Amino acid sequence: MSKDERKCQFPVMRNGNFGKYKKFHVHNMTDEYYLNDSERQMLHTLLNKIREGRLSNMKKENSYVVVNEDEPYADKVWGLIKESYRGKV
Repeated sequence: MSKDERKCQFPVMRNGNFGKYKKFHVHNMTDEYYLNDSERQMLHTLLNKIREGRLSNMKKENSYVVVNEDEPYADKVWGLIKESYRGKV
């Protein structure tokens, strides 16, 4: 699987074909170092607003496992995800 094929991250059935699409924004929290105090506060304010909106809509607070697509095991992880979705989509 090429890097371009792995750009999208979530399995979905579209037009009868099983594939991936990008669903999440992910950042390394240590990269907040690149933000000044005002920008960091703005980011946290926006993330809290999203969290509060989800909770007000009775959605649970999610937690995710993230795999860097450059890791040698990324294709194996994607294979496990595809296998777990067979028959569900």
